[in-house]
Amino acid sequence: MKIQENKSLDGALPKYSFNGGKGLAQRRFVLNVVTDYFKKHPNVSFEGLKSVFPQEPHDGPETIIRKQDRTNDRWFLKKDEVITLTDGTEVCVSTEWVETKTDLFAKRARELGYAITKIKANK
Repeated sequence: MKIQENKSLDGALPKYSFNGGKGLAQRRFVLNVVTDYFKKHPNVSFEGLKSVFPQEPHDGPETIIRKQDRTNDRWFLKKDEVITLTDGTEVCVSTEWVETKTDLFAKRARELGYAITKIKANK
């Protein structure tokens, strides 16, 4: 029997909170951290944002991408979800997250000074 990486044995997914906020689903957690970082660093460039939230060390889709460069709809695309940089570049955050990848993202967020809590799913 193959178990999908993004689910626990009972099928429940963990949630993550940052800075004392409520628990969020993996993808929403990542979006909120990236958005918060941008609000605190409004003059960051696209390359600067990519260096703060790099694709490495995890495999899979990048954390962020220029909206114009996307090849599918696996990105946050609603108007209030897209980050617009000061130079007008529109940035999208990936919606493709598995627990191991989210844990690596959470580690990076902690390095940036965010208080991150992983909330195990109830059975």
